[in-house]
Amino acid sequence: VGSGAAAGGLLMDMGLSVLSQMAFALLGLALLLASGQEVGLAVILGVTLGGIVLAAPFIAIQNARVFGRVSAWLNRITAGKIEGLAEESRRIDAFLRRAWRLPKLLLWCFAWQLFANILGALQIWVALWLMGMPITFLEAVIIEALVQAVVAFGFAVPGGLGVLEAGFIGVGALMGLDATTSVALALMRRFREVVLYLPGLAAWAWVERRPPVARPA
Repeated sequence: VGSGAAAGGLLMDMGLSVLSQMAFALLGLALLLASGQEVGLAVILGVTLGGIVLAAPFIAIQNARVFGRVSAWLNRITAGKIEGLAEESRRIDAFLRRAWRLPKLLLWCFAWQLFANILGALQIWVALWLMGMPITFLEAVIIEALVQAVVAFGFAVPGGLGVLEAGFIGVGALMGLDATTSVALALMRRFREVVLYLPGLAAWAWVERRPPVARPA
């Protein structure tokens, strides 16, 4: 995968993830409302506007050829010393402009992200069942959606330290879970990250040590 496609795909994925998380949070609020809980209009508007405020500038920048323009300006003031960086930035801009003009591609990416978020509720559903506190899958979706919303709005905290745990305690109380169970769910989520990320980092380190594979011209 070329650097332009790799970096551009990552940036596009980040922009779409904000939109899919907003949709997932709204789904959680809708299910919470359907369960008989009071959900204020201010909360719904806050989630919607918060997602738009976070996503809109990020997506707009990707469509404005900012990377190429900034790197071209830096290349001029450095007398052409970063021409390679400028060229890579132009490739990223070209990829982003093409990708954001493919509605079918964007819809599929958004749908897969939303589906993955909903599927993530399975771990809460199974964990509470194993703890002897079974809930319905829709209740697990509510917990997952609202906790993710709390973590998303606490993005400024490095690693979301404390934000995830506070989210589980607050949302858990809303769903009738005691603080001990909510903290156990938060620790389970942290453990999942360790289980997923450490083997991935180890595999990356192993691949980097292998000799490069010659590619056809």
